[in-house]
Amino acid sequence: MKLREIGVADTDRFQVERLHLNKKTVANLLTLFTSMMNLAVDLAWLIKAPKVKKPRVRLFEKDFSYLRTEEEIRRFLGAAEAEGELVYMLYATALYTGTREGELAALQWDDVDLEKRLITVQRSFEGPTKAEDVRYVPILDPLLPLLKRWRLRCPGKLLFPNQRGGMQCPSARIFQEVLHRVLDAAELPESETGGRARRYITFHGTRHTFASQWMLKGGDIFKLQKILGHKDIKMTQRYAHLAPAAFAGAGSARLGPEPRRRRRPHPGDEAPQVHRGEPRRRRPRAHQGRGGPTRRDTGSRRHLGPALQPAADGDDRPLVRMERPAPDRRAWVTLRSSRSTAQGHMR
Repeated sequence: MKLREIGVADTDRFQVERLHLNKKTVANLLTLFTSMMNLAVDLAWLIKAPKVKKPRVRLFEKDFSYLRTEEEIRRFLGAAEAEGELVYMLYATALYTGTREGELAALQWDDVDLEKRLITVQRSFEGPTKAEDVRYVPILDPLLPLLKRWRLRCPGKLLFPNQRGGMQCPSARIFQEVLHRVLDAAELPESETGGRARRYITFHGTRHTFASQWMLKGGDIFKLQKILGHKDIKMTQRYAHLAPAAFAGAGSARLGPEPRRRRRPHPGDEAPQVHRGEPRRRRPRAHQGRGGPTRRDTGSRRHLGPALQPAADGDDRPLVRMERPAPDRRAWVTLRSSRSTAQGHMR
């Protein structure tokens, strides 16, 4: 099939033939296909890239697994220490920093500042980090003495080298088989999902453990975003429900305003008196007449117009309107005639 013959029907058929795969996997394959078609347009092989309809994928399809209590963390680290000091230090650093396995494998002592208590995360297995940027992770109190002691025991370039002194690879036993033995020794049970048995956590679960414990202890979610290196806060908000104040007061919350309670009348209460036939009192208001506003009430002076004067104290006479004097027409005619005469002389 030629590139220009690929259409929407072909991409739909591609998705139907892969219904047995995860939606996220199919979406990733279609994203790769879209990138290839856009490259073909840039190379002038195609005039226009075909339209691709990707399956809708939720950001988080399932809950994450992590070590939920301090007791589980203690048992986990105790079992890791029995496997060896390297395993213990690697797992402890993962739990207390939330860094990924590739970032831990590429971590060097030059990236660790024990005085400022900061770890610079800037590389992974074979290149930059997942987000391709540099971030700084604080060294928490439980991890600081461990790193100081490990600095003396492992003085090489890497913090967690393999047996040959090089970098751990993605398929290293310390990230998989050793982790399984540690989970079994810590008596952390397996779970069943979709008919398949799954471990209590994966190595990425140590990252979830750090973020979850951070929020459980009242940590700031925006600081957590910087520590984890998330570009979008939506990735970090999956841990927001663990904050202590997330659902504070939810048990006593009400939907809508609280209804007003009417007091029941007692036998000794007097009945309200209703006066019929009396005229209703109206609030006095200012009237705008031809010559300006007039005043009927006894308010303050600031509500009066410039041509009104209030009566003196104790005077019951109504307020008197002060008329402005009419302009003198003879003086206006004389002034106009003098101006005309002056203009005639100027001509």
